Amino acid sequence: MTDAAPSSTGGSAGGAYLAWDVHWREAPDDNRWTRPEPQVVDILPLLRDRGVRRVLDLGSGLGRHSLLLAAEGYEVVGVDASPAGLQRSRGWTRPGTKATFVLADMRDLPFDDETFDYVLDE
Repeated sequence: MTDAAPSSTGGSAGGAYLAWDVHWREAPDDNRWTRPEPQVVDILPLLRDRGVRRVLDLGSGLGRHSLLLAAEGYEVVGVDASPAGLQRSRGWTRPGTKATFVLADMRDLPFDDETFDYVLDE
């Protein structure tokens, strides 16, 4: 198993999530996809300064950014089309953490407009 991002099967967003689902099932627990990206860590002060409270993490994968943001006190919803990624995210979520994970296609989100103060798509 490599640590590289999977390629899309068929070139469509509908097929890409299948490749990610396989990847998340097979990825080791300690890999680059479990560590937050530095640029996401760097935006934390900006989010605080702007009064952000609710964050939508699109394509949350294993939940690395959702869990970081929740640990910083934000109410976070991670959305991904991969059941395997969401299962692992939920397994790493500590009780009392303000992070929930929703199985959904980001092209058809189950939320009202203006539900979130910030949307992360990393």
